Amino acid sequence: MKYKIQVLLISLLYIPCIYSQNPCFDEETIKVYKESKKEDHKESLEWLFKASKVNHGHAIHQLGLYYVQGSNLDYKKAYAYFEKSAYLGIHNSMRSLGIMNEDGEGREIDFVKAYAWYRLAGDFIPTHWDEWYMPRSKIRMFKSMAPKLANKMTEKEIRSGDKLYNKIKSKINCNFNSWLEESDYFIEKKKPEQDIKIPNSQLQEIIELALNLPELQMYYHIDQAPKRLPLKIKEFDKINEKNLKGIKMFGKNILFLKDREIKEKRISDYITVSKWTYSKNKLNLILKYPIEGIIIIYNLERKDLEWTIVSSQIRESKSQ
Repeated sequence: MKYKIQVLLISLLYIPCIYSQNPCFDEETIKVYKESKKEDHKESLEWLFKASKVNHGHAIHQLGLYYVQGSNLDYKKAYAYFEKSAYLGIHNSMRSLGIMNEDGEGREIDFVKAYAWYRLAGDFIPTHWDEWYMPRSKIRMFKSMAPKLANKMTEKEIRSGDKLYNKIKSKINCNFNSWLEESDYFIEKKKPEQDIKIPNSQLQEIIELALNLPELQMYYHIDQAPKRLPLKIKEFDKINEKNLKGIKMFGKNILFLKDREIKEKRISDYITVSKWTYSKNKLNLILKYPIEGIIIIYNLERKDLEWTIVSSQIRESKSQ
């Protein structure tokens, strides 16, 4: 046991060297990432340790959580893992470091460090991911942590916190989440669960029905946020500019975006098709609107050569 602890301490001391490497992720990182995508995969402690050695940011954060719970409680180890994960751009770890410093969990209370980490958490929380939808309330919470703590701090402490924030941010050169986004083209993806088998001539009718749902109108916020025009849709199978050319909302042609364009331009105000199941003139459709943190569930039916919405629900989308 003593030997294992020594090895762990040595590896933690080596962290700054890891940060300076470029690239920070290699074939082993890809390998463990693929393992995590298997349907039978379970985040065992053994896998977490294995993944943490190759800079798998989410696994390292999970190890931090492991050491702040129950009989495994070890604030020193938890802090070390959260710090390593934070330097890989993981916003949840940045928040955890802020909490530990603000509340004095396993260390002296330090508002300066807490403020710096809270600011970073607000910077790094994803607001544009297609696969990890962030409710607007969660994003607001992350971005409000530093300002709230600042109300308890002196001006001198805030200046010190801003200085530390800039110092830490300059060292975060290995962003695990950005690497995943940029690496999607060589990481194996699952095939879509279903293809759209509805004639192109009916697609426009369905999309217009879905987007014009009365309950959905309040979420567009066109008056308060005119930059959301034209309305944007992420391309999905047949739902693209070629098949839906000329479809309009609010008097402007809808803009169809490819996945890579959304990521490169960090666009968040788009609608995407999450699920499309069609059988015998009945359609189950789920749309997601990430910037508002909602999903819209539709059941449609075709009768007398016309599509109608049988039922619909709007729910808050949960982050993963």
